[in-house]
Amino acid sequence: MEANPVEAYLQKQPDDKQPLLHSLRNLIKESAPELTESLKWGYPSYSDKTNVIYLAAQKNHINFGFYQGGSLADPDKLLEGTGAQMRHIKIRKETDIKPEFFQKLIREAVAFQK
Repeated sequence: MEANPVEAYLQKQPDDKQPLLHSLRNLIKESAPELTESLKWGYPSYSDKTNVIYLAAQKNHINFGFYQGGSLADPDKLLEGTGAQMRHIKIRKETDIKPEFFQKLIREAVAFQK
C-alpha cells in the first residue's frame, strides 16, 4: 500500500519541525474535517471547493498559510505576506500555535470559499 503523500512529507522534515507540523495538521483536521488533504506544489494543502490552507516547512520556521488570507480578520496582525491574497503565520515553536485563534481563522477561511 502506498504511503499517504502528506505523511511522507512530514516524515522527511527535520526532527524539530515534525511536532509543529503534526500539531498544525491535527488542528486543521479537527477544525475543518470537511477539507481534503493533499500534497500540492510540494506542500500539504487543504481544500474543499478551492484551496484553503497550506503548511510549508522552511529552514527556520513553518508557514501556516491561508490561500485567501488577505480577506481574513487579523486584528493582531499575525498574518504576513505582501501578495494579493496569500498570507501565513510563521511558527517557530509550539507556543506560537494559538489553538483558539487558529481555529477561528481556519473556520473563517473555510466559510470564505463558500
